[in-house]
Amino acid sequence: MLHPIEDEFAADDLHHLAPGGYLQLLRCLTGGEHGVLQHPALNEFPCLQGIIDLLDEVLPDAVFAHMDDGIQRGRHPPQLGSLLACQFHISDSPYILSISKSCSELLRLSVPLTVNRTAITFLQGIEAASIPVCLELASHSASEALSIYGVLTGMALPCILFPCALTNSVSLLLIPAVAQKQAESSSKETFLLIKKAAGGCFSLGLLCSVFFLLTGSFLGNFLFHSTLAGNFIVTLAWICPFLYTSSALLSAINGLGLTTLTLMINLLGLSIRILSVYFGIPHYGITGYLWGLFISQLAVCLVALLTLSHEIKKEYLQSFESATD
Repeated sequence: MLHPIEDEFAADDLHHLAPGGYLQLLRCLTGGEHGVLQHPALNEFPCLQGIIDLLDEVLPDAVFAHMDDGIQRGRHPPQLGSLLACQFHISDSPYILSISKSCSELLRLSVPLTVNRTAITFLQGIEAASIPVCLELASHSASEALSIYGVLTGMALPCILFPCALTNSVSLLLIPAVAQKQAESSSKETFLLIKKAAGGCFSLGLLCSVFFLLTGSFLGNFLFHSTLAGNFIVTLAWICPFLYTSSALLSAINGLGLTTLTLMINLLGLSIRILSVYFGIPHYGITGYLWGLFISQLAVCLVALLTLSHEIKKEYLQSFESATD
């Protein structure tokens, strides 16, 4: 397991994390709940889910930290608890019978989404494995390359992605809501819904961008005792408006049933990032990759916005023509 990561410690971590495949079942169960519009505010399960998520963060460090592989092993009990809680919560759902009778329809809808997720995960793996290698081409030693990569992905990016907990929740609820509005042929209400969601995410992104620009250096030194982490946070602050908004826009596109377009847009963004890894990092160091991140998020956001504008306009014209007929 040394190739392509070329790190013997990564092989041990992969062995311990491999049983976590049951989390995909958890994703299916929770996705089914949102699909039938069971809003998190209307049932008790998300509260329990939040408690379990908190245990997922605290338990490995607090209980299993004395073991060499404790952090990896300690993540399985909370996640298994989350799976059981979700299963018990939906066991009495009236939708179970209808889902079992609609397997072929589910497969028809899920195959494009599966291809989308598989392609994205594969390309993200290539990107992650290539960054340390390309950093070595930029006159860094192997230890320096891994250190820079660790600071970026383990310190700076978690700070930038922290508000995504809110935007991802909005995006998750936006998919069934947009699909429902589309089924009702109410293009105006669909536009207003997407406008509110995207506008809220963009406003949050602007606030977070200003916050990280002003406090990024302080956060890096205070939280991680790292000047490099502070520099990364300040640089990455510029992507916040586009990063948070693109999640809502892509969810709206999925809600319209245009999963293939979502795949193409995601591939566009990942392609830009991978190009920045192979061509930007060797010449400009990690700064080349950071600029690639910014360009990719900007491109994804703009293309998704143009796609939604075109589709909503087309639906409006079709509904207008049918009304006049």
